[in-house]
Amino acid sequence: MKQHNISALLFIVMVCSALLLTAISSSYYVLAEETEVKPPLTTAEELILAGDAYCNQAQQASMFSALGLAKKCIAQYEAAVQQFPDNANALVAAMRFYFEAPGVAGGSSKKGRELLAKLDKLSAEDANTYRVFLHEKEGDSAGAMALADKLSRQPIESARNQYELARFYRDKQLLAKAKPLFEALRNKPVTPENQWYVNDSLLQLGEIILAEKEDISQSIALIEEYKTKNTDPNDQHYFWSTWSLAQAYKAKGNTDKYAQLVQQIQAEDYAKNTEFAKRFEAGIKSNK
Repeated sequence: MKQHNISALLFIVMVCSALLLTAISSSYYVLAEETEVKPPLTTAEELILAGDAYCNQAQQASMFSALGLAKKCIAQYEAAVQQFPDNANALVAAMRFYFEAPGVAGGSSKKGRELLAKLDKLSAEDANTYRVFLHEKEGDSAGAMALADKLSRQPIESARNQYELARFYRDKQLLAKAKPLFEALRNKPVTPENQWYVNDSLLQLGEIILAEKEDISQSIALIEEYKTKNTDPNDQHYFWSTWSLAQAYKAKGNTDKYAQLVQQIQAEDYAKNTEFAKRFEAGIKSNK
């Protein structure tokens, strides 16, 4: 992506990475991208996925095109909210957009807070889970941690919320708090709505155990199990998981397998994920 507006670039990364988590079918993304979302959209889930598709396109576009695609993205989320006012996922998608997008792309803290108030009445769990990240964004790390700790001690109904709380802890390197949430999540019955989160918990657990450096074999087993469930090169963790697996084999002393997995990544179009490409290429150099 061309670098013209840093805040808008950060928006594209933040919104796409967050909203891609709501995907039910990655094939819909391909369809939406290739047809500019021409199929009729009759359900909240289809409208949300259409918005996600525009956001995914924006991530690959020039800044000028990205801002236009972002506006199409929020139009789909708003349509979902208006047509399905009792759908929590629609409220979450639109709310996150408004909070995280710059004004030039349609962001509005005022609209975000209006939707958060509506979400409080519809799903307090969804609302409070987002508040953890909102507190953090606004500089209230202590408030974010206190709320996360409170939520994690309670039964968590949504796989998405459990995943996001676990990622909150993991991103703060609080692995002892993140690990049990991911472990419980991987054992949840899989449904079309929670499949991505349940599957990705395998990767998260494998990477945590790799970081702990205590049972590399278990780390390898978990990441390899994840790789059997995620074969979509458009998934945000497709390349990251292969790189994590390579590093796990290297930690185990299997340099041949490490080299094989590195070559596998290099043979694919990994550069489309700019953040991954940067980290991967730096990692290869440091491992020489």
